Amino acid sequence: MENATKALEIASGVLIALMVLGLVVIAYNRLANEKKEEYEATAIEQATNFNVEYEYFNKQGLYGTELLSLANKMENYNKKYSESQGYQKIEMTVSLKAMVGNIKYFTAGSGLSSSDLTSRYASLTKDINKTGKTILTSRETNEKKTISEWSKLNSGTINAKLSSSDIEKINAYRDLVDEQTGVARKTFNCTKVEYDKSNGRITKMTFEDTSK
Repeated sequence: MENATKALEIASGVLIALMVLGLVVIAYNRLANEKKEEYEATAIEQATNFNVEYEYFNKQGLYGTELLSLANKMENYNKKYSESQGYQKIEMTVSLKAMVGNIKYFTAGSGLSSSDLTSRYASLTKDINKTGKTILTSRETNEKKTISEWSKLNSGTINAKLSSSDIEKINAYRDLVDEQTGVARKTFNCTKVEYDKSNGRITKMTFEDTSK
């Protein structure tokens, strides 16, 4: 009888232990599911917040100035949050049509990246600033002006006061300025947006030059 009682007590203890363990497992699974749902909700919110900054550019008739702004935005992000730190790189691919005039930097091409656009525009701007500050002296009055200042005068005045070589420099400067203006006025269509399958973030955007 005593042995039977002890056996019953042991069995009851085991049963209680199993019940407690079961409750612990249920509680753990519930907590794990809640944490998972919380993580997924946070990830979705982060992806949404991230994407909204780029979805603005997912449209038709995007101006060159807007595309350059996006290229800068992508470059800044990739530098701040590098792949070596575990972040997903965001990219763009752009096709450019040929522009009328003497084009030095933004020649036609396809598969251009955000880095290509930002470096070309930086080089063009640097060239304009450097060239525009060059001093030219009138052959008649010794009047001194920068190329930028001379370029704003009418052709008659320029032809009368400057040499043919100086006039060529002014025309080259004007070509650079026209190229910068032409790029800004170009229009583009966003033709494709790619997303990371694991977190839903935009990873790549494709643009096509629709300028005539």
